[in-house]
Amino acid sequence: MVFQQSFLQHIIGRAALSWLILGALGAQLPASAATSALAHYFPRYQCADNPKAMFCQSFEHNAQGLNFLAAKNAAPGMANGRLVLNPERQTLGYKAARTGGHLFTIDSKQLNGFSTDDFYYEALIRPYANSTTDRETLYLTLKDQQSERYFAAGFKVGSSVFTSKLELAILPGSQTQASQVQVLSDLAMPLVLGAQDDIDGQWYLLRIQRRGDALSLYLNGQEVASAVIPAGTVLIPAGVWSYNRSFELDYLAVGHAKPAELNINLHQLENQLLTGYQYEESSVIPWQVDAGDAADIEVINLTPELFTLQQGVQQFTLQYLQPGQGAVLLQSKHQPHRFKQLNIQVLPALAFPAKTDSSQIAALWPTPESSVSADTLLRLTLAQDFSLSEHGAVRLYQLQAGGTKTLVDEIKAGIEMDAFGSSSANKYRSIRRPMIWQDGKTLLIKPHSGKLEAGKTYQVQVSAGLLQFTRDTKTFNGIGHDAGWRFRIKPLPEAKPEIWVAKDGSGDFLSIQGALNFVMDQVGTKVQSVKIAAGVYQEPLYLYGVEQLNIEGEGADESQITFTNYESLNSGLGLGYGKLAGHSGGGRSLFMVEDVGLLVLKKLSITNLHQRREGVRNQAESLYFNSTGKLLVVNSHFTSEQDTLMLKGTSYFYRSLIAGNVDFIWGQNYLSLFEQNEIRSLGNSVKDPKSEYAEGSYILQARTVSEDAPGFIFINNRFTSYPGPTGNRIRPGSTFIARSAGRPVYIDNVLMINNQFDNHIAAQGWAGPLNHEPLPNPVQAGTTQGWREYGSTDLQGNKLDTSARKYGRVLKAEELPFSDVADVMRQYWPDFKPELMLEKESKH
Repeated sequence: MVFQQSFLQHIIGRAALSWLILGALGAQLPASAATSALAHYFPRYQCADNPKAMFCQSFEHNAQGLNFLAAKNAAPGMANGRLVLNPERQTLGYKAARTGGHLFTIDSKQLNGFSTDDFYYEALIRPYANSTTDRETLYLTLKDQQSERYFAAGFKVGSSVFTSKLELAILPGSQTQASQVQVLSDLAMPLVLGAQDDIDGQWYLLRIQRRGDALSLYLNGQEVASAVIPAGTVLIPAGVWSYNRSFELDYLAVGHAKPAELNINLHQLENQLLTGYQYEESSVIPWQVDAGDAADIEVINLTPELFTLQQGVQQFTLQYLQPGQGAVLLQSKHQPHRFKQLNIQVLPALAFPAKTDSSQIAALWPTPESSVSADTLLRLTLAQDFSLSEHGAVRLYQLQAGGTKTLVDEIKAGIEMDAFGSSSANKYRSIRRPMIWQDGKTLLIKPHSGKLEAGKTYQVQVSAGLLQFTRDTKTFNGIGHDAGWRFRIKPLPEAKPEIWVAKDGSGDFLSIQGALNFVMDQVGTKVQSVKIAAGVYQEPLYLYGVEQLNIEGEGADESQITFTNYESLNSGLGLGYGKLAGHSGGGRSLFMVEDVGLLVLKKLSITNLHQRREGVRNQAESLYFNSTGKLLVVNSHFTSEQDTLMLKGTSYFYRSLIAGNVDFIWGQNYLSLFEQNEIRSLGNSVKDPKSEYAEGSYILQARTVSEDAPGFIFINNRFTSYPGPTGNRIRPGSTFIARSAGRPVYIDNVLMINNQFDNHIAAQGWAGPLNHEPLPNPVQAGTTQGWREYGSTDLQGNKLDTSARKYGRVLKAEELPFSDVADVMRQYWPDFKPELMLEKESKH
């Protein structure tokens, strides 16, 4: 399965920018290379537009007046990202690295005539994505002249719009760690990130303002948060502080405090990619102005060759003329730095045949005039080999009495958004994914979730050009109304203790997610078990809020769940939220489990098919157990290359396979117990993919929630190695049992008892400063905390020489905190029921 670019990368094409590292303060730099077609539409701010400012820097020629602290090779404790100046765009950028802090400060000599109790400090900022994900804060800061602390206001920009906030905070020092920030006031608000190393994304006008004892945060001219500060506090604008949030800055300004100002509001359309087809017309696009005059706003068609623009009263429509990517700019006439840009993609015209060529079609599913469950995929099997095109669509019409029909769903080629989950709880997982993909000679088409209703009849039409035959010059002319591809949706099944999923239609549901949606929307515990018939189920999954559920396949090699998902496609670990058009929040895992009491997984496999590669963020969990509840896994397989298992709460894995190659067992857990499993390290598809051997990586990264939590415990497991996706093997002695996150909030509690290790494990065992990794927390392991090991052997059962181990502790028999698995369960899962592990006879 091949993914196209993420849709954010379609908003503005990738620029050929020559980013120049800022070598000296105020240095004159040469212009960079030409940017992409739409880049020059960004309305540049000039300090001449704001003559009342006491201090202003718009980076037209240099960055004078700023003292730079961040550098690629910064001293320990300092921010080690890169500050870069782009003369072509007249902006200052910061590319975040692993350590944050103050990036630069304003030279105090620039603040002549400054009033410490009546001022604003603002900037026009575009945040964009990083290569790492766990720190995300960006503040404008004010120095408290009477102490070492800073007051700050700005963004906590998550990798999803659902996890972002605006914050007023206190930093105890210039190089405050992210975990030390004291938040005074915050407000959840969707904030959109640009793509990593691209020039798309949303620009935000951010302001921190003081009037008397009130400190306020403004976004796009509107006050959104405030706090009272102690009387007599003396504050002056300091600079910009970031912890792992890359951004681009258009200008900084300091001046006398001012009231709320004009804001252009496009509602949910802001920074979405609006798509339409050649020769068709858009729906009405409304806009409004907050705290300003709508007559001050110009609506400008930036690409009139692609579409015409018909204006109404604070609304407009588009008539699409020809394919391409364009934009509409809404901009203040008197304050050009106040603007919103709507990005538009015009797709080639759709064509549906009046007469369908049936000789091109081998089979249809659902078969015409059949009845199926609402979670059905559509399957179109062709008579010959084909490849999927970049454009085209499938349309679903609901048929009414009298022969009328209504378009209810349009499924496009490429990446789309889908939201699935619990309608009763209004908790949905939203992700970007292809809704049309290929499997041999079969085209698979997934209707958007929730579009098909029980008891209704639907007709399918497929546009010409959606696919291309590979051995025939004859073109695919599509499927029209005359083909009669129509089907009816069956009523939901009766809620009962056991329900079945089967791809062939012999069960209660055709998809696993269809069954999980049904379970989540049932009151009480009517469904106790979901059984999965043999087959390959190509789908992402989400389970929320159930008290107890068993999901059981017919064998790990028989009932297989696969999907391709990863951080650059769907950023963040993910949570369920209410639906927000155009925005994803479902994260990078295949199966996301949130807030369950007890989940039992048996006899199935979950494989995240993403193959690691350069230039993207490759975190890609197979399973994310995001719950304080309990998870039991028996006789199952989990495979991914990076971050395979992300575990919270309490879990127990028994006689299963867990495979990956980077931090592939990790999490902010209480207890994760592994007994009699194979922990398989895979060859690395990024490092030396074509060589016989590649360097190994790290198996574990414990982020256990407290010192007294048991953390990760491994008893009687086999740690093996195996070729990776490109066929290379792990170089002997190059894999480490664990590395630390290096943050005081997380505890590195890992205990190994009587495990067998293959020769891919380094003699050192645990990674630390010798490997350019942090020391564990605690640095010195005790008998109940830290990295510990006892009874390790090779795969043949021979005792290992552990004399070269570093950063961990080899325990003596009398120091063991537990005698066996039963001892662990008695202490930390006392109500565990062993019968949950047994297989019950069940007939499908």
